[in-house]
Amino acid sequence: MKIPFTIQVILLFCLWISTFQGMASQVICHRELGFAEKWHPQLLQELPDIQLTLLIGQYAQAYYLQEKISGKVTERVKHYQNYLPAYFPLVHPSPRNQIWMAKNPWFESEVVPDLKKRIKTIFIVNENQRAN
Repeated sequence: MKIPFTIQVILLFCLWISTFQGMASQVICHRELGFAEKWHPQLLQELPDIQLTLLIGQYAQAYYLQEKISGKVTERVKHYQNYLPAYFPLVHPSPRNQIWMAKNPWFESEVVPDLKKRIKTIFIVNENQRAN
């Protein structure tokens, strides 16, 4: 059974959300509990048409890019083109990152517009394929 593209987007978002469990003032990554290792391969096998994976935050980037968690998220995001077409590393969208955003104005002016363009293109292409 082929899963429609829109459903794949929703499933991937749920997959990303399920990777983390909020706990008061901290976030515990389920990776420590083996969640990603157990479930991601099974779920991704059911989603063969993924065209772009957003790697949001240091844990997702470390897991999928096989890099140290202590690696610089800023450097990965700044050089996001190096990870395309499969991955698009992003900073975690947290209110705590307002300082990061202020220190890195290139994110809003360069990265965000390119991300929007890529996502729009993926949706248009998939919509056209569905129409044919």
